Parts: sequence; C-alpha cells; structure tokens
Amino acid sequence: MTSTLGNPTLWQAPTLPPYARLTSTIRLPGSKSLTARWMILAALARRTTRLVGALDSADTRTMAHALEQLGARVYWNLDACVIKPFPRTSTGKIIIRGGVRIHAGQAGTVMRFILPLAAMARGPVEIDCADNARHRPIDGLVTALRDLGVHITSTQPQSANGPLAFPFVVHGKGHLAGGTVAVDAQASSQYISALLLAGALMENGLTVHLKHHLLPSTPHVNMSVEVLAECGISVVVGDHSWHVEPVPHADLILPQTLTIEPDLSNAGPFLVAAMVSGGDVTIDNWPTQSNQPGMAYLDLLHQAGATFTERTAGKLTCRGPATIAPLSADMHDVGELVPSIAALCAYADGQSHLTNIGHLRGHETDRLHAITQTLAHVGIPAVATTDALIIQGNPRALHAGDLDSYADHRMATCGAILGLRVPGIRVANMEATAKTFPQFVSMWETMVMNG
Repeated sequence: MTSTLGNPTLWQAPTLPPYARLTSTIRLPGSKSLTARWMILAALARRTTRLVGALDSADTRTMAHALEQLGARVYWNLDACVIKPFPRTSTGKIIIRGGVRIHAGQAGTVMRFILPLAAMARGPVEIDCADNARHRPIDGLVTALRDLGVHITSTQPQSANGPLAFPFVVHGKGHLAGGTVAVDAQASSQYISALLLAGALMENGLTVHLKHHLLPSTPHVNMSVEVLAECGISVVVGDHSWHVEPVPHADLILPQTLTIEPDLSNAGPFLVAAMVSGGDVTIDNWPTQSNQPGMAYLDLLHQAGATFTERTAGKLTCRGPATIAPLSADMHDVGELVPSIAALCAYADGQSHLTNIGHLRGHETDRLHAITQTLAHVGIPAVATTDALIIQGNPRALHAGDLDSYADHRMATCGAILGLRVPGIRVANMEATAKTFPQFVSMWETMVMNG
C-alpha cells in the first residue's frame, strides 16, 4: 500500500455548521467506465467518432495516450473527445502500431483493455504502470491471451510459478485468431470486458467461459455488452459465458457522435452528503436507466433511511434522514461504491456489514485495510475479514484526524464525507481525485460553502 501522509499537503475537509442541512444541486461529469469503453471501440472503428460528455480525467487521458501510441489520434475540446481511428491497409485491415511503450499509470482500464489490442499490434508492445499500481491483478487476462496464442514475456526476473509482473511485453503479430478461452476473472471483471471489446476483431470471433462462477462487478460486464450492442455487435450471453461473432472485414461502424452518461459512482459522495447532513442534494443529470453500478446507490441509501423526493427525467433528489440506519449489504457487484458507503456507515447508529468484497484488496490500494485504518483514525471501530467489513457506526464518536488517501481517489472522497460533520479532518493527497473526477474538490467545497 502507498501511504501519502508524508505529503506535506493536507486538504482541510470543509465542515457544515452545526445543525445545518445541505440544499444543493450537482451536475456530474461523464462516466469513466463508459468513456474508456467507447474510446477503445472508436479507435477500432471505420470513421472518426465524437464522444460528447466524455470524462476528461487522468485515467481517460492515459487511455488517450495509449491509443495514440498504438496509432489512433485523440483530440479533446470543451465538451467532447474526438477519436480518429487506427489506420487501415488498402484492403481494410486495421494497423495497430507495434514497437511502442505504453505506461498505464494507475488506470486499471488501460492496463487491461489495451492488452488485446497490443496482441494485434504489428510488433512488440511494452506495458508498464505506476509503482503503486503494480499490485493490481493482471494474471487472469495474461493467461487467457496466452491460451489464445499470444506471446507475453516479462522484462524482469520472476519466479517460475509466480504471476507476471509489470513491466512486460506483448509480442503482437498483427492479428488474433480468437476462438474459445476460459478465464479466471475472480480478481477483476475487466478481464472479460477487455476480451469482449476486442473479440469482434478476432478472425474467428471469441467465446469466453468463466473458470470460476465468481465474477466481481457484473454490471461492468453488462455495460460492455450494451456498448457493443449499440455498435451492432451482438454478444450472446450464456450461463457464465459470452460469445462475440467476428465483424466481417473488421467493418465496425459507430455513430459519428455519441453522448456519454454521467458517472453515477461519482454521485456517491454527494448523495451520501445529503444523508449525513439530513438535507437535500439533487443530481440534475441522472439517467432514467443505466447499467452503471452507481444505480445501486438508490437501494442502499433507501435502506439507510433516504427518501427520493424527485425522480423525473434527468433529476434525482436524495433527502437524508434524521438518523442513519446501519446497513447489511452484499457489495460484490458494486465494490467501487464501498468507500462512500463505509463513510455513511460511520455515521449510522449501529453495526453495518458490507460483504463479499475481498476483491477490493486489489484495487488502487487494499481498500479493506485502508477503510479500517481511515475509520480508526476518526474514532470508528471497523474490522476487515477475508471478504467483508464490519463497521461499528456512531456519529457521536467521530473526531478530528489526519487521513491517508493512499493515492486512491475513492479513499480521498471517503475522507471528504467523514469531514462533513466533523471539524479538523484533513486528507493527504486529495489530488488523487483527478484520476476520475478532476472537479471533485472545487464542487465539494462549493457545495459545503453554499450549504
């Protein structure tokens, strides 16, 4: 785990005056998950695509750079990301550039989604990541690609039976035959999404089977299936399997303009702020339906006492209760919501159980450990088991403290929530929020200041 408490820059979390209740309206930036998927497909398409509302953040800029290294062109303007796809031969075959090095930073979407494209590059592609991301799991996807005939080698000495570690080289050979592959995706659903997004470009299409029936964050796989369907690529979903037919001549046609949904996971801190303050927070660009995991906030917050006083097209208003109820929730499919929900549980009266989340140990940091340490620093007992969190909420026990963000964007926003009612909470490296939500600090400070 990466500690950032040594960083001299500590952000003072803004605190509401006693008994003040928020009344605020928030407009969310675009979804990181959808932006990443559409960027990959736009790079593989026949013509230039404009992604309106695409998230402009550290992660999506890293994805843009990776695609440019492989031969696409990416431009950003005020409200859109414009992608000119990979070049093609005179016979229409996609040319993905080899002989390049890609640095994925902290972006799990980049380190995973780029691998199948690198396997179709015309030459070797070296892939590396940030030092504090080297623990993030990749082996299940590497094994699957090797089973599909891809040669992948480490640039570092490693044990004979140990997992592949960054940096490594994908030896692209210009194409992938595809076929059938079994994937151990217990560590990350992004393995499945990475393969599906590239599957239609494989000569024989692709059939993916799960080696184990445990798949974290199923909504993200459903999201990948949905965006492929919007491109006219049908994915046949079976019992723990997916089949993608090849697109003839790799003739992938996207609309010239696509609009990206807002990021519902990033709504979490603001909706939880309504809960903690007993006030009202309106998200004024909430979709009527979505496959994003953030839709689960509606049920989770309702269980904790929220009422949703307005849910019309494009608007969602959350009203917080006088007392927050503890939660007992299986978070396996919505693990990215856990840091915000854990902060909510700290303000609850009683013991909360968040279960089936062992895979969070392989996110930007070991989030189970990070959450228990964070809550302990502000007076809330919490225990991490193998795959669960038990949080003894008590709003009267919360006190000031300096918190580590662990260079993790969601741990940083967790600290902001904890400071909403507790003066004297400071968070190290709030800049981590730029990974997926560059405007977070300014929007949060404005919300609290305006009350």
